[in-house]
Amino acid sequence: MYEEIWRRHRRARNFFWAVFIGYLPLFVALAWFLRGRVEKQLFSRVILVAWLGYVLFIVGSWASYASFKCPRCGSSFFVPPKERRGGVGSNFLWVFRRDCATCYLRKYGDTTSAGT
Repeated sequence: MYEEIWRRHRRARNFFWAVFIGYLPLFVALAWFLRGRVEKQLFSRVILVAWLGYVLFIVGSWASYASFKCPRCGSSFFVPPKERRGGVGSNFLWVFRRDCATCYLRKYGDTTSAGT
């Protein structure tokens, strides 16, 4: 029933991980290529801009992924209601949930999936 929503969710998740993992080799290749070809000051600026762009992408993508809304109940899929939240250290692990934090819809499931 929610196939299109889950398809978009998977696409966003896969894009995030591809850039997160794939950027490092590209970053190293760029640095290696520019090392002896441009001035030291320009090299530093290019590397700084590339690194800041990467960090901004990761933060924005992570925030977008973490704010995914459950297709069944409309609440945040990963973040539990305030009364059921753990300590500060557990905040980053919410995105690894396999079911909705509110209605317990299984990840990639339909309306017939019910939690315990």
